[in-house]
Amino acid sequence: MNDTQAPGYDSLNMAPVPIPVDLPEEARDVALGPPIERASLRQESRAAIERSPPHVFGIPYRTVTCTAAEAQDLFQYFQNTANILIALDDAKAAACSVAADNLRLALRLAGVLHSDEHRPQ
Repeated sequence: MNDTQAPGYDSLNMAPVPIPVDLPEEARDVALGPPIERASLRQESRAAIERSPPHVFGIPYRTVTCTAAEAQDLFQYFQNTANILIALDDAKAAACSVAADNLRLALRLAGVLHSDEHRPQ
């Protein structure tokens, strides 16, 4: 990527590059379920999850295709939700942690998130 190219964009036509990411069904259910205090999800990000098809291999994951902004929003949401659910000793925290990790990797591969960003302190 050169200095003039925005991360998450195709260098040929500057159109947003779709970012596919596999999210556990359980994490998807959390995101689409009742709101969790101190964790918010933008409507566009929620729509990306709602339109996600079942995984092609039949495993309990959904393949979410989203923009860089939606992926970043989902990453923050699942990271915050995992922390909240861990504090509540809720078993769904594990699925949300997996979702956050998958989103972090997808953002790195898309060139949107650098490897030293969003590391636990």
